[in-house]
Amino acid sequence: MAEARHTSGVTTSLFLAYLEKAAGRGAVDAALAHAGLTGREAELRDEGTWHSFTTKVRLFEAGVHVTGDAEFCLHMGAAALELNVAPALKLALRAFGSPRMVYANIARANTRFSWSHRMEIDEIGATRARLRWFDISGEGFHPLDCDYNRGLLACVPQLFGLRPAHVSHPECALRGDERCVYEARWESGATGLRRLFGGRRAAHRRLAATAGEEHQIAEELRASLRDLVSALDLDEVLAKVVNHAHVAAGGREFLMLLRDDSGWVRVRARSNVPPDVAKAIEAWANDRPEVGTTSVVLDDLAEAPELELTAGRAVGSLCSAPLVLGDESLGALVALGAGRDAFFPRDIGLLEVYAAQAAIAVHNARLVGRLETLASRDPLTGLLNHREFHETLEREIDRARRRDGRFGLLMLDVDRLKELNDERGHAAGDGALKAVARAIVDTCRAGDVAFRVGGDEFAVVLADAGAEDAHRVGQRLRTAVADLGLGVGLSYGTASWPADASSKEALLLRADGRLYSSKPAGRDRRVAVPAGDASVAAGPESLVARVLGVARTTLGLELSCLLEVKGGHFVVRAFDGDGDAFDVRPGTAFALHETVAQRLTDLGLERALVDPSEHELLRDMPTVTECRMRAFVAVPIRLSSGRLFGVISNLSREPRGPLVPAEERLLTLLADAVARELEREERAEEAAMTGVHALLAALEARDDYTGQHSESVVGLASLVARALGLSAREARHVEHVALLHDVGKVGVPDHVLSKRGPLTEEEWELMRQHPLIGERIVAAIPPLAHLASAIRGEHERWDGAGYPDGLVRDEIPVASRIVFACDALHAMTSDRPYRRAMPLAAARAELAANAGSQFDPDVVEALLGVLDETTSTTSTTSNDRVLDRAEALDLDPDHVA
Repeated sequence: MAEARHTSGVTTSLFLAYLEKAAGRGAVDAALAHAGLTGREAELRDEGTWHSFTTKVRLFEAGVHVTGDAEFCLHMGAAALELNVAPALKLALRAFGSPRMVYANIARANTRFSWSHRMEIDEIGATRARLRWFDISGEGFHPLDCDYNRGLLACVPQLFGLRPAHVSHPECALRGDERCVYEARWESGATGLRRLFGGRRAAHRRLAATAGEEHQIAEELRASLRDLVSALDLDEVLAKVVNHAHVAAGGREFLMLLRDDSGWVRVRARSNVPPDVAKAIEAWANDRPEVGTTSVVLDDLAEAPELELTAGRAVGSLCSAPLVLGDESLGALVALGAGRDAFFPRDIGLLEVYAAQAAIAVHNARLVGRLETLASRDPLTGLLNHREFHETLEREIDRARRRDGRFGLLMLDVDRLKELNDERGHAAGDGALKAVARAIVDTCRAGDVAFRVGGDEFAVVLADAGAEDAHRVGQRLRTAVADLGLGVGLSYGTASWPADASSKEALLLRADGRLYSSKPAGRDRRVAVPAGDASVAAGPESLVARVLGVARTTLGLELSCLLEVKGGHFVVRAFDGDGDAFDVRPGTAFALHETVAQRLTDLGLERALVDPSEHELLRDMPTVTECRMRAFVAVPIRLSSGRLFGVISNLSREPRGPLVPAEERLLTLLADAVARELEREERAEEAAMTGVHALLAALEARDDYTGQHSESVVGLASLVARALGLSAREARHVEHVALLHDVGKVGVPDHVLSKRGPLTEEEWELMRQHPLIGERIVAAIPPLAHLASAIRGEHERWDGAGYPDGLVRDEIPVASRIVFACDALHAMTSDRPYRRAMPLAAARAELAANAGSQFDPDVVEALLGVLDETTSTTSTTSNDRVLDRAEALDLDPDHVA
């Protein structure tokens, strides 16, 4: 059973501090043992905790026993000002200015110590006060508690440099009186020379004490802020806020109200506040808009009808401080007092300071939460994305192996989406994808997890499901999508673990194979998703786009861009915002010495938001004057090796104020996220390519030409990519597609692959499957999955007559178009067992003749330009035999391979 909440940790902390000062460390251990509280010292020293009246009495009795001082509690109370306990309360009491005003507000002060008894003022004069002490909990009275009260009341004048008050106890409930009564008498001050010199000394002591207490509170607030900002999870931050709030308003209960997307403020964290009381305060706050923007104090909750539920619940007053950051109201921090009039004026100020700290921590946590959501969610449908899909599969496989369990997998493809886009526009297609996503979520079971893994591709991981379960869910999903009436359908393929596979890759291949075999023949043609589609989580570029978007919108600037350091230049890798206004596009290069980012780094102003037009060392730079730049901040991206990769630059033509700490922290988090993702992707891609090279070696063992051919196409395709102005990353993407474009031939039978003569139509049907097989192999390797669509499209023609999907012009990934032309050139100029190579001049003529029909004309132009420069390295033979015209008119590399 939980301990009753009668006595504040201020009292137990004061007890331990006084005992250790009076009798030493050993006395503390002995007292805790005597009271049966060994092991609870840290809790008892925490001023924010609460304990039962019984615990307080046991401690008081232990103090008397250990020290042998019958008046231990009287002396402890009288020494309260000397001990390092409750500095905020002491400052608040001094703010009243005189002993008379402190005694007049004694009821408020008492709520810091006790919720079991109430103290009220009965009479008060210039140097005399009469106070009453009531039992409001049924716990009764104790003589040691009476001594403690006398000691506390005696030290009030000492707050103002005066001698202690004389406190008598004319009535005591333990002697049969109705309640306890205390009478305090104090001096008004000294006279004559004594007043002059004694008053100065008293004022000096007050100032010293106040300065010490202010310093202690500031240190506690700083320690609290450090702890708050060390947490990035929102729920953890909220818990820390309510746990540390007693630093600002000790001895109370607290609620955190946060504003949700609808504008409603809701209780998101609370200390020991009953749920019905929390609900009533939430409703009260939503009826009071000012709660989110200014401090509100209710000295008597009985005067607020909507808070009538709080009556009799040890809650009598309320103080609310807003959580505000910039112009945004995040919610409010609410402190609750046990009785009426529980809050001093200074309490409000301290609570506001603490709430401002809490607002920073909450804002940080929310920003990190949004970033994590961006990294894990598909922005169009809200489903988990490609990366999360593969991570979930790996977790499920690990769990199933450890527990001898099972699960199912559904791979889903939206049919006829291309036709919908062509007929009604991409907005209609996006709407259909959203509707399909909702249907998937609504139709699946509670424990199933849905993902969008590509443009029109979805997946569902089915908890504790076998093959039949997966098939039933697939049928329900297909029916649900058909019932949407959007003109699209759904094909699905199933696989189950461990019945269908012993590895993740095999499981994916099995489900994917069944998916494609189920698709309606001739009615669906897959379309390559454009590289800039942010819904496709393919490597770091997708994350970079999202990071830049978060940076730009959060900072309220016009442009955010990723700049990579290359050979004395900053090169634009990606940007979000109005690139035209600043003459920025991917591939734009700026000399380092001409950039504001480098100049700020030289000046030691990284992460400082400046107005370049007002800075004497920046205002005359061409980039500042030409773009009319009024706000700029950049954060460096450093890899784990310490190497500077580049910067995230953020700029605007409109000025704005300096960065707040939360924004500085966000920029650092974003830069670290980009650096980690770049390194992770590079390591994963290198590891994956090691495995791919082993696969290509196996293919070369079956067909020596294919291995040599792929290696040769890589170099040629790389040169063409650069001639077309593709970025270094895009060129590497092309190289990988060139290396892997024939990997699907591992699934082509030996008798077809190594046949020395022309292929039959049936054999050609088998050969035409290799782009599909290659796509599935690469898609099953997460670090290389972003290459899958280009592998699939490597035999598509510019005029739409290619295979497997009949894509046209720019629908074909650019890497596919480059590799297709380079592949054809190398095939024509290579010796094969059944024919000799075509002369390079003839092959060049065929490329030119088929530009605009079979090949992308821009690619052909770039390829011919590369040949002009590298003729000697491109041609592998000079045989004079030329292919028959009929054979050359269809320059599919597989027709001449």
